[in-house]
Amino acid sequence: MSQYSECKKSRFNIFPLLRLLFSGILLYLIFSNLDIGIVSLFHNNTKLWILLSIIFLGVLQWHIEFLRFHLVIKPCLKQVDFKKLVQVFFIGYTFRFILPGGLGEIGKMLFIPGTYTYRLSVYCLEKIIYALSILFMLGFAGFYIFPAKGYYILLLLLIIPGAIIAFIFMTKERYLKKIILSNYPYKKLIFQLAILSLFQLGIIISQYWLLLYEYGISYISTAAVVIIILSVIMIPVTFAGLGLREMTALKLFSIYDIPAGIGATVPLLVFMVNIMIPAIIGGIVLFFTKLKVEKISNNDDESIKARINKIMWNPLPWFNKRKTCRPTN
Repeated sequence: MSQYSECKKSRFNIFPLLRLLFSGILLYLIFSNLDIGIVSLFHNNTKLWILLSIIFLGVLQWHIEFLRFHLVIKPCLKQVDFKKLVQVFFIGYTFRFILPGGLGEIGKMLFIPGTYTYRLSVYCLEKIIYALSILFMLGFAGFYIFPAKGYYILLLLLIIPGAIIAFIFMTKERYLKKIILSNYPYKKLIFQLAILSLFQLGIIISQYWLLLYEYGISYISTAAVVIIILSVIMIPVTFAGLGLREMTALKLFSIYDIPAGIGATVPLLVFMVNIMIPAIIGGIVLFFTKLKVEKISNNDDESIKARINKIMWNPLPWFNKRKTCRPTN
């Protein structure tokens, strides 16, 4: 039976508030200097079919992401409760606002049965494949937008994901053997996840391109900018990427003579459809449903427990001021 350490009061975590403040400052600096007339004109002139297409693509993007989540979960569950899986999926969007870089999404694994090893392994597999798909495309995007320095950018940014993959294989026995699942279809799933990740990336690019259609920017140019935006917001310094996303878009779209107000507004609209709406749905699910945190197996590896215990047991540390007990290793 698990032993518990002495209960201590949870300390108020100020860092999420600092990230929220930083995002607010960036958004204020961006939009306070913009011509609101241009932004208003953009909203008024955006055709209804374009807005409906953006929403449709957003819903399609949710489906693709859910399919990725379902693929990595299914092999290790004897019975998949589809309704619960959908609820957990939307809760994950809500948890993205907890930690920088969307890392708080790991909190959704609290509601998935299984060991620490299983939860951590399948979560990391899905997210690493998606991140590597973007990083591999980043080199080509940099080469396209900055041709003068393109060869250096392409070489550097192909080396980065390559180095990550090499590190994974070189340190497999030392670091990863404890979270590698036996009889898990890694090869098959890696290929499927990569294809789905690229398809999801194409959907996001299409959303940006449709909103900027009347400004004459090509699909390839839009793709290059969006890939860089998605890469930049992986840097965990702002609240859900807010501010950093808009600042990057504003600077890069200006290269193609897109007005600053439009360049900053488009990513915000895409963010609202792709992230904010499902996050609100997840918040409603979390509040009104009676999902229970799954129990932790006593057979879990203790070193794995020690590393992710802080996130898994207390995903909302600044929101929870009650006394909490954590299992000792």
